[in-house]
Parts: sequence; structure tokens; C-alpha cells
Amino acid sequence: MKDRENCRTLVMEKVLLKLPDGMQLDVDNCRREGRSTGDRPPHLVVHCFAHQHKVHVMRTWRKALEGQGFFIVDDLTKADLAEKRAHAARVKEIFDQGIKLRFYAGKWRDNRGKPYAF
Repeated sequence: MKDRENCRTLVMEKVLLKLPDGMQLDVDNCRREGRSTGDRPPHLVVHCFAHQHKVHVMRTWRKALEGQGFFIVDDLTKADLAEKRAHAARVKEIFDQGIKLRFYAGKWRDNRGKPYAF
């Protein structure tokens, strides 16, 4: 039988240690979920001990993990996912015009964090 990987160690070594210092991030639970696709293993699902740890990761991961082959997505409620998908085509058009929007806390937001009116 193949040895089981330690997902917590993998997340700590490959992801969390590359984030900016200043906050001790503790992982509550970590596991693989779903199926592998081609040469890519199943997704890693990571639960943080505190919500503030998750918020810190979500705010800092892009720059810290640039070029590392990892990306992080937020867990969305069904309502938030529906809201995000409802405006996806319009958001792409807006991005092509040079305006960057970000989906955060259930709403599309501009670079100042204010909800964007479609």
C-alpha cells in the first residue's frame, strides 16, 4: 500500500512558510479532496484555527506564492457563488477595460474595497 502523505506538513512547507511573516498561522485540519486530474493530485482543503488566519492568507497569497504553482481560493456559500457567477461575464469586460474587481464578502468590489454597482 502506498504511504499516506502528511497534508499538514505539505501545506506548511510549500505554502504557509512562503507567506509574509508577522502572523503565526495554525492549521486545524488538512486533507485531500476530489479526484486527481491528469498529472495533478486532488485539491488540498485546509481549515485554519481562526478566521483571521484565513483572512490573512487570502490577502497575501498572490504575491507570496507567485511562480510557485499553487493558488488559493475562498470557500463560497451557494448564494455567494451564484452572485459571483451572475456577473462573471461583465467582470471580464470591465477587466478588459483596465478596471480590476475582486469578489470578497459576497460582492464584487473595486480597488478601494467598495461594492461595485453593475
